[in-house]
Amino acid sequence: MTANIDVEQIVLGTLLIDPASSFAAMLLTADDFTAEHRVIFETILAVVNEGRAPHPPTLGPSLKSLKIGQLDGAQYLGRLMSVAAPRGQLLDYIRSLKEFTGRRAMAALGASAV
Repeated sequence: MTANIDVEQIVLGTLLIDPASSFAAMLLTADDFTAEHRVIFETILAVVNEGRAPHPPTLGPSLKSLKIGQLDGAQYLGRLMSVAAPRGQLLDYIRSLKEFTGRRAMAALGASAV
């Protein structure tokens, strides 16, 4: 397995609901996320870099056209917030996410070697 969507959702949801977790966005890169989550992360990071809190009202306009399954971007942000990590566990989830990033990199390297 080279991705863990659940962990990606937990990390993104935590970034959305806990203003103190914004520092964690600097520990991550877009490569730590898959497809739609990458777009959401890049939007969160842009807002954080502007010195603003990455809340749905701030992000919503930028993600309005995003579709994930049956949900639009704003609805999906609500879903992400519902699965946020318990306080104090964000770094554990980031570590797990980074492990999956490493696995994806190794799989890509292996595929290119073949």
